[in-house]
Amino acid sequence: MKKQVFDYMEKHHMLCEGDIVIAGVSGGADSVCLLHLLADYAKKVPIKVQAVHVEHGIRGEEALEDMAFVQKLCENLNIPCTVYHFPVPEMAKEQKLSEEEAGRMVRYQAFRQEKERLGGRVKIAVAHNRNDRAETMLWNLIRGSGMAGLSGIAPVRGDIIRPLLEQERSAIEQYLAKICQDYRVDSTNLSQEYTRNKIRHAVLPVMEQINEQAVKNIDQACQRISQAQEYLNQVTEKEFQRMVQVKKDCLCIEIEKLNQAETYIQTEVVLRVLYQCAGSQKNIGKVHVDGVLSLLQRESGKQISLPYGMKAYKRYDVIVVKKQGEGEQLPENFQVLISGEGKYNIPSREEIFEIFLENICEKNKKSVNLEQKTYTKWFDYGKIENDLVIRTRRSGDYFIVDDKGHRQTLKSFFINEKIPREQRDKILLLADGSHIVWIIGYRISFQYKIENNTKRVLKIQMDGGNESE
Repeated sequence: MKKQVFDYMEKHHMLCEGDIVIAGVSGGADSVCLLHLLADYAKKVPIKVQAVHVEHGIRGEEALEDMAFVQKLCENLNIPCTVYHFPVPEMAKEQKLSEEEAGRMVRYQAFRQEKERLGGRVKIAVAHNRNDRAETMLWNLIRGSGMAGLSGIAPVRGDIIRPLLEQERSAIEQYLAKICQDYRVDSTNLSQEYTRNKIRHAVLPVMEQINEQAVKNIDQACQRISQAQEYLNQVTEKEFQRMVQVKKDCLCIEIEKLNQAETYIQTEVVLRVLYQCAGSQKNIGKVHVDGVLSLLQRESGKQISLPYGMKAYKRYDVIVVKKQGEGEQLPENFQVLISGEGKYNIPSREEIFEIFLENICEKNKKSVNLEQKTYTKWFDYGKIENDLVIRTRRSGDYFIVDDKGHRQTLKSFFINEKIPREQRDKILLLADGSHIVWIIGYRISFQYKIENNTKRVLKIQMDGGNESE
């Protein structure tokens, strides 16, 4: 294994002489193996190894025992170790995240803090293995990810390196047994409460019963998809340069050239345009790409609204994508009162909202629930307590995230979704007092969803989104 891992590191140029490498060490088999191999690699190539252990404040005495184990291991290997403590349950509750998500967030936060503390040329080594990559690929497949998600985990991404990515978990455990090194078992990894654990303990074992090479085969599929994605990225970049004009305040896609391109290239070019205009990839997906492409079939002047305060509109021979300008900034305390059915214009903006009230019968409740779209929404009218208004954000705004009534503040949502501060005052909201019914273009509050006892439905459609949505 040692030779395989060292060859893999050199193949992907993971570490060079003089580098400092931060190893994330939980005490589990994967990270303990990683630390041993990095310590051995430092005897071959002059690098410095620094361990980081993150204590999540979740498992009480068991977590403290993990910490003591890691500290003792580092002492035996003569590797300095820094321990970071985070109250993950409290952070998860405050930010409306799962403990799994919050734990991952604080681990990388610790790595970044340690990198800043150390200075110099620093890499961060994490202990993902072949099983992890297979699990990630399956999870992304279930979620409906594109090719990038199906390529799984990359061996190198920026300053993150993964030396164990071609090793299976069973081989790692065998290696540790061979060198007489014990390790800790995190009890939460055995629970099927977490999604990834369900894939690990319930899905993959069944696949391995069908074919014992399942993990290896899934991993090889990930690598082939990754290679295909790399090639297609190069093609997309050439097409982007050929058909997109990047201007100071907008990006213009030449319609004739876009029409001539293959469907996949059309999608990828538009996606790249949206990413570049937004300055982020989060919350931009197929529905927004489809909205932009729908403009190809519409007359000049038609437009759609997009996340991050962006809009796209057709102008003769180009599709223009831009962020709302300062002139389109809505005034403080702006609001439009919804007084009944009809059309409502947003001053200084081009969005138009159409409001409908519909009585609903048993046979079509299910279909209404399933047809929720980005720019057309259905709500239980009987649950609305105040006059509805379309407005921008105010202090104290919140929405309900699940059927247990858990709240999330609008401010936390914007932070978690990484929506730029300068765009937050431009996002329109449908509000019932301080309760946000719909963050328009994003999500609705769980409280207003249609249920079996719903009698009357409020339907709202925004013209400026894709009409098919």
